Amino acid sequence: MGFEVSLYVVGDVHGCLDQLQMLMEKINYSSSDQIVFLGDYVGRGPNSLGVLQYLRKLENAVCILGNHDLHLLYDYYVRSEKSRVNSDFLPIFSHPDVSEIMQWVRCLPLTHMARGAFFVHAGLYPGWTAIEAQHLGEEASSLLKGLKFEQYLSQMYGNLPNRWDSQLAGVERFRFVLNVFTRMRYLNGDGLLDFSESQAPINVKDKVPWYEKITNAPVIYFGHWASLEGQVHTDLLHSMDGGCVWGGSLMAMDIESGKRFEVKNA
Repeated sequence: MGFEVSLYVVGDVHGCLDQLQMLMEKINYSSSDQIVFLGDYVGRGPNSLGVLQYLRKLENAVCILGNHDLHLLYDYYVRSEKSRVNSDFLPIFSHPDVSEIMQWVRCLPLTHMARGAFFVHAGLYPGWTAIEAQHLGEEASSLLKGLKFEQYLSQMYGNLPNRWDSQLAGVERFRFVLNVFTRMRYLNGDGLLDFSESQAPINVKDKVPWYEKITNAPVIYFGHWASLEGQVHTDLLHSMDGGCVWGGSLMAMDIESGKRFEVKNA
């Protein structure tokens, strides 16, 4: 069944406002359309503040949290050594509307489901159904929006636990869910989360990409993995990070037609 309203998905922006605006013109986005952004709006690129301001005003948009957006939250709410704050974030922190901007970022979801598809920054953990993952994402998001959010942000960094256990609780459960949805690329030979590599699989022999272990899942759209260059596309899997900030492309896709759009970072 076709849909009258177009639904687009967009990969990692990383402060590349000019390319984002050109991409939106290229897809001819209108207020009657819908669009999902896969996270990492800030950091590395030239205009993180401008990207956040643009996205906040965009109609019918769902913006998912990425790991760099979590870094932004940490630097603003938690980091005590302000001299170590990411310099890309300083224009945001000095803006008169910083409180409202950061509140908006803090309330963004970790996952999204629409039209039978699953949208996430990094990936879907093998063994989780999309519905289970959605519930876990909502659980973690509620902690980021809750009264104790600073406590959870302050302890989110770390690579352990690296195996899922439904009995995980508190900060360990929160950290595992965040790591899956915003950092995951590989599993090691024992099926444990492995964060030691970010290269493309062709260059990594002793680890397995998470998506090769996925079974019985819906179509998955993900970003995060720039070294894939947005080139992994199957019937059930679409990588959308074209590495724009590294000189690649900012990518979008119409999920109904499968048509892809890109704007190169010349």
